[in-house]
Amino acid sequence: MLGYVDAENRGATGIERYIDTQGLAETTDGSARSERPPVVLSLDFAVQHALKTELDRALTDFGAAAAAGLVLDTRTGEVLADVSLPDFPAGNAALSLEPDHLDRVTGGAFELGSVFKTVTLAMAQDAGILTAGKLFDATQPLQIGDYSIDDFHATRRKLTAEEVFLHSSNIGAALMAQEAGEAQQRAFLDKVGLTEPLTTELGRMAQPQLPARWSKTTALTVAFGHGIALAPMQFAAAVAGLVRQAGPVPPTFLKADQSTPPVATAVVSSSTSAFLRLLLRHNVTNPEGTGKRALVVGYDVGGKTGTADIAGKGGYGGHGVLSSFLAVWPIAEPRYLSYILLWAPQPTEADKGQTAAGLTAAPVSGRLIARISPQLGLAPIYGDGGT
Repeated sequence: MLGYVDAENRGATGIERYIDTQGLAETTDGSARSERPPVVLSLDFAVQHALKTELDRALTDFGAAAAAGLVLDTRTGEVLADVSLPDFPAGNAALSLEPDHLDRVTGGAFELGSVFKTVTLAMAQDAGILTAGKLFDATQPLQIGDYSIDDFHATRRKLTAEEVFLHSSNIGAALMAQEAGEAQQRAFLDKVGLTEPLTTELGRMAQPQLPARWSKTTALTVAFGHGIALAPMQFAAAVAGLVRQAGPVPPTFLKADQSTPPVATAVVSSSTSAFLRLLLRHNVTNPEGTGKRALVVGYDVGGKTGTADIAGKGGYGGHGVLSSFLAVWPIAEPRYLSYILLWAPQPTEADKGQTAAGLTAAPVSGRLIARISPQLGLAPIYGDGGT
């Protein structure tokens, strides 16, 4: 994040480059330093340290090829922590360019899987598709031409919208997108900020990889997070806006001016935002929810899992999965958002050979939230409000 300077001490990457391009650096004799405000990063060292150690532990526990995560202030967009592993020794600019050391939070675009259903359910609710008593037929796979869409843990019954979310039903999400139509789906993604690259002080994030043609089939796969690839930071910023009933929250690596908080135009109704927060919370508190292992006693955490097959040569299969968990808390009035991602985690004996996000990324998120919430000044709530 800090970046590097070149041989003439000019910022080449990261915050170093931002300081120079914005004219924030001192003059050669140092005379201008007192005339300019200091550059203060948004990073919280305690939260950054906690995130890194929890991701290090996850790499060991699950034998993952890589891990990444972020913690975002949903009110200001401040990035409190941002980690991508494996890391490289500070001061070695050449190693930072190796593929294994890619900045996976902002510098890469990935198919995120079922965590994307957070956006799909928000779209369906805001479009008036999720009427009272509405059921989505998941009794059998959804056949689209030569393609078949099925659920990882099939219930083989009709599902309410909440059950689509709790069971992470691909069929249910695809049916919602089918009813909305590809034009409305694309327009919603435009509105929430998922189709154009974002820019922070570190530079431009990875370009969203969108379908070449937004067909009916594409719309169905996008509904459950395949066929569209995004930078994790960009996806987190979009969800932060949805849960707070605001526009996309522009991430920043600089300390925000609390006296003038960012103004964003709401992109969804207040009822849609409230509905989404309810889904996220129930997914953690309900024993049938995929996020139950992220439950933190004393803190009303909400969240959603994502388990996406990693594409490689020859398509999907054989490359492992990208397991992720996006968490928001306190859910009644969201202040913080975390997003944990694990690449190709290996099955453990305790989890009976499964690598789904509910067994990998979710518990990592729970440990992180329990650890950093007191550091962020959040007092635990016991009793009905926090169990």
